[in-house]
Amino acid sequence: MDSKEFKDINSGREVFYNFLSRSFKTEVNEEYLEMLFSLMPYIDNITAQSDIEQLKKGGELLKECVENLRHLTVNEKQEVLLDLARDFTYIFIVGTKFVPTSESVYLSPEHLVKQEPRDMVMKVYRETGFSVSKNFNEPEDHIALEFEFIANLSRLVCRAVDDNDKDKVSEYLKCQKNFIEEHLNKWIPQFCSFLMRSAEDRVFYKALAYLTEGFLIVDYEFIKEATRPQNLWVDL
Repeated sequence: MDSKEFKDINSGREVFYNFLSRSFKTEVNEEYLEMLFSLMPYIDNITAQSDIEQLKKGGELLKECVENLRHLTVNEKQEVLLDLARDFTYIFIVGTKFVPTSESVYLSPEHLVKQEPRDMVMKVYRETGFSVSKNFNEPEDHIALEFEFIANLSRLVCRAVDDNDKDKVSEYLKCQKNFIEEHLNKWIPQFCSFLMRSAEDRVFYKALAYLTEGFLIVDYEFIKEATRPQNLWVDL
């Protein structure tokens, strides 16, 4: 593929990972809904082109939610926002089946926050110059931050393409591949499985669970192909 197509793909990856990051960072609000409305054509496009069952199902459920939201009055939309905020709190904070959002809980022997996986994630962040906002008070291996990190690397890939720096392109892609293999792939599938069960009839978060699991499957296949030594993925 040529550099423009390659850059477009990575720009889309940046957008989608940032969308997932925001989805799990805090409750849904008006600003998030506007972002979701603007992204639905893109989400429709990637789900329509995929044969990954989870991705297609997540896209269909999310589209159903968005279509319902589009036809609400202002007052009705505010009620839905309140319901979604309650859902977020129940699923990720106080519910009887609450879903942990940090890698350490899934991968450490103690199943507690701020364990060795978090230290490993912080090391990668430091090595790549990725800084965590001081306004976000969750552990560094929180799902939202790990997705934000991948989005940031995708942005750096695009910048390196613009600079005709193939070495940097390769470096950032390999960093993404390693991070997905050593972190995301080891715990996000379990997170999504827990989320599907905990969400029950909360369609919005069930949609996000399917969408997240499916997108990671698709994206990992892309990143494996893009980092093959014999694959000249970009003509710089």
